[in-house]
Amino acid sequence: MAGAREAILRLRVGLGLSASLSMRVVAAVLLAGAVDVAAQTIDYDADDDGLIEVRTLAQLNAIRWDLDGNGAPTSGDATSYQMAFPSARADMGCPTNTMDADNNDCTGYELEADLDFDTDGDGDVDGDDPNSYANFPPIGGIFTATFRGNGHTISNLTMATGADWTGLFGGIGSGATIRGVGLITPNISSSGGVDQYVGALVGQNGGMILGCYVSGGTITTTPIRRITGGLVGRNNNLVRSSYSTATVRNTDLAGLTSQPDGIGGLAGASTSGGTIRNSYATGSVTARRSGNWGGLVGTAWMGTVTNSYWDNTIQSRSGNSVSSSLGKTTTELQEPTEYGSTGIYSTWDDTDGDAWDFGTSTEYPVLKFDGLDPAVQRPALHVSPTELRVSSGGSASYRIRLYKRPSATVMVTVGGATAGLRVNRTTLTFTTINWAAEQTVTVSASSAAAGRTLVLTHSATGGGYSGLPAVRRPSLSV
Repeated sequence: MAGAREAILRLRVGLGLSASLSMRVVAAVLLAGAVDVAAQTIDYDADDDGLIEVRTLAQLNAIRWDLDGNGAPTSGDATSYQMAFPSARADMGCPTNTMDADNNDCTGYELEADLDFDTDGDGDVDGDDPNSYANFPPIGGIFTATFRGNGHTISNLTMATGADWTGLFGGIGSGATIRGVGLITPNISSSGGVDQYVGALVGQNGGMILGCYVSGGTITTTPIRRITGGLVGRNNNLVRSSYSTATVRNTDLAGLTSQPDGIGGLAGASTSGGTIRNSYATGSVTARRSGNWGGLVGTAWMGTVTNSYWDNTIQSRSGNSVSSSLGKTTTELQEPTEYGSTGIYSTWDDTDGDAWDFGTSTEYPVLKFDGLDPAVQRPALHVSPTELRVSSGGSASYRIRLYKRPSATVMVTVGGATAGLRVNRTTLTFTTINWAAEQTVTVSASSAAAGRTLVLTHSATGGGYSGLPAVRRPSLSV
């Protein structure tokens, strides 16, 4: 305003303009100033839906400083938040909410791009990745807002943590909704502590999870890690129209005798007030000790599991308080259908707006909810884990299987091994019978390979797999 008054003074005294003309000039000056200011700020809610737009890993990370999604970070973290969302307009650009006494105009976040933690594309999430979050900590506390994926995916989420609640979101509250997002090949390792909940997407779910999936990847915990699932650790509210194909493993830790309270392909536990509906899991679930673990849900403490299934061809165990009738064969799970028709999906409905693409008689259903792409969800091969460390002079193994039943025998070729690194087999054969059974490849490293990092590739031919993109994983480091 001081500049404007100065301009008025110069115009009136120096140029002798009339009052009316000087006011018109001043208005033009002020308007130009407003345009300049707007040009220097960024509207992070360009579509005015009240959701702050996330396009980078840094912005995803910044959600931890604004768990209620109103665009106003906690005071101690304001600088870090502003670095992720620089030059933001007032209220992040969200439309004015006259009904909110605090003028909190934003209500959450939405993805506007696919995100990949393997930022340099070498198959290994580590400090070499530009703008790396090589060990991404869970978005901790309790998220109480909306997170909308808009059909986008987050790939190669990597965590090694001892946090109480572990997942992309550690915990979400009763007012929270996560919808329309896919996690591709997450790699989560969690150990230590008690009364803890681990899932790729959410550790402790007190809100709603709608139309979300986990494709491949591995979630590994120790027995003292009580509740572990492919998608969700502990479900206290609603999971609907969602699925997981992740491998879930509960391993031994020296000196421990405790048993896992719940290990499941989709959720570790669904407790009182928790509902799982129209969902499934096909990942391998293993535990080194007895306890409550199974293909879909490890244990259901008065929780409800409705019209939801696991592939008992891959995982025969049902879990505690979970009906074994929910275990279905691969053939049953890959039955093309539509809402209200025959087969196991006849009771599924379009509550979530035609969420599913049921595919063919050799494919599992996948999601098209909120713009999720079925083609992205049907890769050629499952390879786990996605990252493998081999000691110099030692060996380590990984597992591989086909994604769907082939029409004939499929030959998988392993490539990428170089001097100092050797695989015990370079070809694997899968048939129409054993296609879902994991086969093991062992990698050996000599001292000449010390300090090296590379990525193995797997290409498939025959049985409808010819021409599909090669799968680049696992990454190997010695």
